[in-house]
Formats: sequence, C-alpha cells, structure tokens
Amino acid sequence: MPESTWDRLKRARIVRVLAVYLGAAWGVLEVADLLQGSLSLPDWVVPVALLLLLIGLVVIVSTALVQAMPGIGKKQETGELPGAWEVDAKDLADSLKQGKLPHLTWGRSILGGVFAFWFLFGLAGLYVVIKDRGESFAPVEAVAGEAAEGIAVVPFTVRGEELELFRVGMVDLLSTNLDDVGGYRTIDSRTVMARWNEAVAEGEIADLATRLKVARAAGARYVIDGTVLAIGTDVRLAADVYDVTTGTEVGSGQVEGPADSIGALANRLGVQTLQALLAEEGGEGVTARAAMSLTTASLPALKAYLEGEAYYRRADFDRAIEAYERALVEDPDMALAHFRLGDAYGWAENIGSDRGMQHLREARRLGDRLSNRDRAIMDGTMALLAGDISAVDDVREVTRRYPDDPDAWFLLSEFYFHYWADLRLDWEDLGRVYERPVELEPSFAPYYIHLFEYAVIHRDTATARRALEGLRPLNARRQEALELVHGLILGDSAQQAEAAAAVPAHRDDVLEDAYVDLWLTAGRPVAMEPIFRELERRRHPAGANLPWLYLTAGKADAAIRENDPDAGWASMWVPYAVDRTLRPVPGDYLEGILVRDNCGPAAGAPIHCLIVMGAYYAEQGREEELETLLGEVRSGAAEAEAEGRQRPADMLVLAADALGAYGWARNGDAVQREEAIMELEGLAFTGLPPSIWVRWWLGELHLEDGRPADAVVYLEGIRGSGVPHVANFLLGRAYSELGDRDRARRAYIRFLQAWE
Repeated sequence: MPESTWDRLKRARIVRVLAVYLGAAWGVLEVADLLQGSLSLPDWVVPVALLLLLIGLVVIVSTALVQAMPGIGKKQETGELPGAWEVDAKDLADSLKQGKLPHLTWGRSILGGVFAFWFLFGLAGLYVVIKDRGESFAPVEAVAGEAAEGIAVVPFTVRGEELELFRVGMVDLLSTNLDDVGGYRTIDSRTVMARWNEAVAEGEIADLATRLKVARAAGARYVIDGTVLAIGTDVRLAADVYDVTTGTEVGSGQVEGPADSIGALANRLGVQTLQALLAEEGGEGVTARAAMSLTTASLPALKAYLEGEAYYRRADFDRAIEAYERALVEDPDMALAHFRLGDAYGWAENIGSDRGMQHLREARRLGDRLSNRDRAIMDGTMALLAGDISAVDDVREVTRRYPDDPDAWFLLSEFYFHYWADLRLDWEDLGRVYERPVELEPSFAPYYIHLFEYAVIHRDTATARRALEGLRPLNARRQEALELVHGLILGDSAQQAEAAAAVPAHRDDVLEDAYVDLWLTAGRPVAMEPIFRELERRRHPAGANLPWLYLTAGKADAAIRENDPDAGWASMWVPYAVDRTLRPVPGDYLEGILVRDNCGPAAGAPIHCLIVMGAYYAEQGREEELETLLGEVRSGAAEAEAEGRQRPADMLVLAADALGAYGWARNGDAVQREEAIMELEGLAFTGLPPSIWVRWWLGELHLEDGRPADAVVYLEGIRGSGVPHVANFLLGRAYSELGDRDRARRAYIRFLQAWE
C-alpha cells in the first residue's frame, strides 16, 4: 500500500521543524532590526530579511520532506547521496553543472541561509560606507558629530605682550562656554588642536583658508576665528564666525575691557558670536528671526533661555518655565525671557494667568529690547490673556505684514480657539487657521495641539491622526495624553475600551495633560469619565469635575450623587445646572447649597459662583437679595481695581451689569424686559467669562419671545461652554422653528451623541 502524504509529514516531523525555524526566524529579525538602528543600515534591510526567511521556510520544509522520503537513508549510507548533514561541495557542483537540482540536506540548507544573510548584511554595510563615506563606522573623534551643529574654535591671533597664553586659551574658554547652547555644540578643543598641529607649523600664522581647512578636518560646520589685542591696560577681543563649507562670514562680535577680566570678556564675546550665528541660521529652540531680540550680555542667561525654548518647542511648559526663570535670575532685564515666560504660564495655568500677565507687562516695559515684530506679537499675546478681543484685528494685520511668520499665525489661531464665540466666527470654518502654523514650522509641538483639539471637536479622525503623527518625532510631552484622548473619543469601540482600560496605568501628568475642556466640547463627555474617575481616586483636584461631566452627559442622578458640598463653587453650580437643564432638584436641597457666603467676599470670589447666585435670585423672583448681591459685586469691583487687578474688576462690573439686566428681563414688565434684553445684547460678546452666561440667557429669552433667528446667534456662542447639551438642544429647536432641517438635525445629533 503506497505511503500517504500525511504519513510522510509525520515522519518529517513538520510541526517540530516549523517551531524551531520560526523561533530562529524571530531571532534573525530581532538582530536585523537592532543592527539597522545601531549601524544606520538602510530601511530595506528588514523587509529583505523577511523575504529571505520566507524563501528559507520553503527550503526547510522541502528539506524535511526530502529527508523523510522512503529509501533516502539507505542511499545516504551507501554514499549514493550526501548524508543528512553533509554539504559535499563536489557533488553540489556536479549537480549544478548537469543542470540538476542538488539533493537537499540539512547542511546545505543551513549553509545557504548563512550565506544569504551574510551577503545581505555585507551589501547593506557596503551601501552605508558608500553613502556616508565611512563616517558611520569611523571613530567618534575623527568625525566630531553632525556638521550642521559643530563649531570649531581655532587659536586666536594675539597682539600684545603677556597675552600669548590666550592664543590657545581662547579655544578652551569659548569651547567650554558655547558647548550645547542653542542646539549647537563645540568640537572638543583637543580634537581641534590635533588637527591644527597637523596643518600649522609652530610659530606660523595661518591664513583663513588654513583655518577653514582645520575646522573641516575636525568635522565642524562653523569656525570661530579671532584676535586678542592689548590696548594700554585694557584688552580687546574680536571674533568672526565663518561657514566652513562656503568660507562666508555669518557673524562677528567684539568686546573690550580690563585685561584682568578676560574671562568675563570671553563670556560676553561668546554671547555676541552665538547671537550672530542664531540670527543668521537659527538653532534648536530659536528661529533666526527671534534671535534678533536676544539682547543679553549673560551667557548663562542665554543658555537657560535657549533650554527653555527647546522645552517650549516640545510643549513641555513646566520645564520651559523653570528654564526661563533661571534665565531671569541671571539677567532680570532679558525682555524675551519675560515674554516667553508669560506665554508659557498661559499654557501651563490658564488663558488668564496672573503670573503670565505679570511677566508680559515686564516684557512690555523692556520692549525697546525686542524687535518690532516681537513687540507686535507680545502686544497681541497680552491682549489674548486679558480677553481683549478687539486686538484680533491687530493680530490679523501682523499676519498680513508677516505672512511667513508661524508665531503670528499661531497667535491668531489662539484668538480664534479661545474667543471664536465672542468674535462671532463660524467654528466649522476655522480649520485653515490651525493648519497654517504647522505648515510654516512643522517642528514646533505647540502648533499641533490646537489643530488636534479642533479636529477632535469636529470628530475629524484624519486630521487628528495627522497632528499626532506630526508630534511624534518631536518628543512632545503631551503626545501620550493626546494619544489617550484620541483613543477615548475618536477610536472605534475596541480602541475606546482599550484606552479606558489603560487609564489607571498613566502618570498624573499624562491625565492632567488630557485637555480637560475636550470632555465639554468634543461631543462625548462620557468618553472622558475614566480619566476623571481615576483622578478622583487619586484625590487629584481635577477629579472634582466628575459631577460636571455627568451634567453635560445628561446623567442627573449621577451628577447630584457625585457632587461634593465642599468642592467650592462647583458644588453650587452642578445642582443649579441640573435643576435648570435636566430635572427639578428638591427646593430644600438647592437652598442648602446655594448660599451666598459660600462664594466669599466679592472682590476675590470665583466670578461664576457670584453669577450662579445672582441668576438663581433672578429666576426665583428674589429681587431684594439680588439687589444686595449686586451692591456687593460692584463694591468688589471697585476694591479689585484699587488693588490693580483690572481683569477681575472688569469681570465683576460685567457680572453686575448682566445680572441686573437679567433680573429685569425675568421679573419686569414687557417694556422693562425688552430694554433688559437690549442691554444684555450689548454685553454678550466681550471676551470675558461672564459673557457666556449672557449668551445663554439671551438664547432662552429670544426663544421664549418667538425670535428663533435671534436665539441662534447667541446659542451658537455657547456650544463650547460648560453647557453644550443646552446649546445643542435649544439650537435644534431654534433651527426647526426656522425650517432649517439640516442644521436642526446636526444640532440634535450632537445632543444625542453627548447623551449616549
């Protein structure tokens, strides 16, 4: 009876062969991946290795089947065929000469695999050698690093007695002082002197061509060449910076002072030469344009500032703040450090950061040290943090004057992101403004953050993913947090579940960086529940927002149950909003929560706490209590203004005016109501937080009075507020009454998605 295929497979032990081969293949791929990264082998190495392994799989299986054929063992024993582990090169050659397929043995198969991978890695190595002329395999000292970042300081020319030691001494001083500043690094002085001694005889004065040659041999992109000149009891240091590839001068510096202060003079000279280089070429953490405003005589200040810029570029605002503050310790009048520090505080704390405004005011005081363009952007940033939306026209003008400046476009996008409702812009049409800074400067992480947030709010998965991919090579601090948000909100059901399950494993800073307003505006507040649950478990202050999250998701019982009576103004806001927007809350419960004393003195009270109290009094018809509150709020505004706190004072005045008008709109006669509505309309788009409440009230009042077109104007302006469910539900009703079925449908869909 002939042997079946199954019998042959069993005798060939195919399962065992495959297990062994797959294990070996995994090891080969790991080695290939490791070598590709460590030796900078070309990208095609791993794919080709995988192809060879697939071919090898066919060969190995075939070898197992051949070796398991009946009678093979006898032929191998008699010498008719090579043994199972023999190579037998002579028989192999004879078979190939006769055009026959050689007999498959384990020895021949293994040898063939070894030769194939030896050839692969040899070819890849040869490719690298030809491509970079051997630099990837050269000793570190011979190739001093990436030429684009290397600066070689060559011996200075000395003119004056007793200064000879500074001929080589300046090489050590400047090489040490300038190393790792602004993304540049200096070539080790020993490497430079080794190349110098090879090219310049002792006592010989080298010309510029020789100096450039020495710098090139040391692996530098730039060379600093200078002189030390005695002038009476003083000394003058001068230096020029050259591009070694072109021989062109890219900057210079000169300082003069007492001969016994040459160390300090070298420090100042280093600042000047580096500023010249940054202004010409730009560097890591600073653009060539921004370098024009780097007016400091302190190298430690400059170094700390540039460290801050590097952190800022990666959206690591906490570390950026620490570095900027170190710069200001070294040079308190460094205007650009104050400017950037103010901006960083706006990111790290909030858009109205008091500390941010303090440093921006200091930058304005020192404004003559900034370039015209930096002053214009600084003024716009101050207006942004102060909520002065009228400045948006000035910022638009800056983008028209400097259409290639990403900072100008980013500032405009900041205005649009934070104040689109106050500016009465169509939120759906703003995407281009968020794209522009990324196009102009794709290596600046903060530019991607608002683009990502805008995409998530619109559920634009493609743009959100593109923003994350742009961030990934920048090593941005917020990358992990934004990936988490993407999975929770935009992922499919499996990705959402995976992201939610991973929340407890994330660090506190990752959960903090998961932009907290997204759960209000991204249409899926429930998606962020795992984050706030975990923060609450860790007793993190942000965990107190969980009841508010449930409010926006339509979960009245959960919002009330989770509400903490000791959670500040939020403990009053949540039950009030549940009562106003979801279902009635027992009156005695509200009375016990909505207590005026819980807000504290008006001058320092949370503005929304005072507005909750005032709105509650107005809606309950408690006019005497409302009048008492308004008096306290106006007195608080005067107190805040006297203390120099203008923004809180402005908000208190706005709150008092708005609450007064709202009281008349709710409790006055028809004429008083109409006058109050007109007054509220004048307060609805100020750029200050109380305006959000005014828009909410006006949307409801206009709907009650049968004016849906007017209601839409104000309801669209609270879609990104703390009550998006109110905005979308009422917008659906308003658009339905206007006969705009498409917009009504979209509004109701947003409402239902939030309440999923």
